[in-house]
Amino acid sequence: MKKFISAVILLIILATVTVFAAPPLFDTPYIGNRYRMTFHYRDCKSVWQMNRENQYPLNSVEEAYQKGFSPCGNCRPDIPR
Repeated sequence: MKKFISAVILLIILATVTVFAAPPLFDTPYIGNRYRMTFHYRDCKSVWQMNRENQYPLNSVEEAYQKGFSPCGNCRPDIPR
């Protein structure tokens, strides 16, 4: 019985993580967050934590600045890799 309960709890946790941790919706080099008004490299961990409805496709750093986005403090997309 304990194994069954543990398995159910694990499935609930995995389902929750899957709902909230999702890959970027767009195939652009940068993803903006409409809620926080920040932009990120598409592989930034912050993009995976972002609500999908807040994701905004951006093709360049210049476009991000023109639309009022600020660079992410984690991935620093304003500094070329």
